Formats: sequence, structure tokens, C-alpha cells
Amino acid sequence: MSSRQYSADLAADLLLRRMVIASGLAFTLLGILVIVGLAMPAFWKGLGSSAWVVAGVARVTRLARGYRQYSGIRVHAHGGIELLCGDRAAVDARLLPGSIVLPGYAWLRIGLEDGGTCAELLRCNMGENEAWRRLQVIWRHLGGGR
Repeated sequence: MSSRQYSADLAADLLLRRMVIASGLAFTLLGILVIVGLAMPAFWKGLGSSAWVVAGVARVTRLARGYRQYSGIRVHAHGGIELLCGDRAAVDARLLPGSIVLPGYAWLRIGLEDGGTCAELLRCNMGENEAWRRLQVIWRHLGGGR
């Protein structure tokens, strides 16, 4: 029996990361439009809009900070993950509930060791077909219940 641990090494996609950041900013702006359209006094609209902007920008900033820390993800058969940090050693992290793996895409919610959270949108890349197949096997093994 091989001593090699079964895992999937997946590289982050810069285009998908930019798309996630852009959609976060777009939904923050869309939320402002919804709040402004509510039937309430202007003071509460301003307060609600301000709170929404602070929360939205904070979330997008946390995602961007997480994205700068690592360039790939290693998912282990037992459900643990490591963030691949280029030339530095891999950093342990955890898979959070709300993650989903579909045949062509995956949305992984990640708990960072400093207590923060991040999320990664991945897609099947023909150059990484073996890694994607391994991710599918691991996800089925975990029951998709993460």
C-alpha cells in the first residue's frame, strides 16, 4: 500500500478571483439601491446604506487579503485543506459549511488559521483534470456535507 496521501492540488484562477471581488462590490452597490428605495426616513436610509457599505467593503477586503496569502489549495481525503503559499510551506486551514463542488465548478469556504474566512471559486481546468477528478472523489467521500 502506498504511503502517499490522497489529495487534490488546485491552482487558484486569477480571473475567477477578480470576478468574485467585482461581484462583491457590485452587490454592495446594488444593496445601496435597495436601501435607498425603501419607504423610510432619509436618516435611516443613510444609516443603513453606510452600514451596508462598511460591511460589504470589509468582506471584499477580507477576501482580497486571503487571496494574497495563497496561490492554491490542497484538499485531503479526510476533508482537511492546506493553502499553498508559493515558495513558503503550506498553511493549514479548514473547509467550512456552505462549500459546494459541482461537475465543472466549486465554491470552497475556507477558515483561515488566524480566525478569518475566505472563499475560493474554482473551475475544472483541462490542464488539472487529474486534480479536479480527485476533488470530485474526495467530495463524494465526504458526502458533500461540508
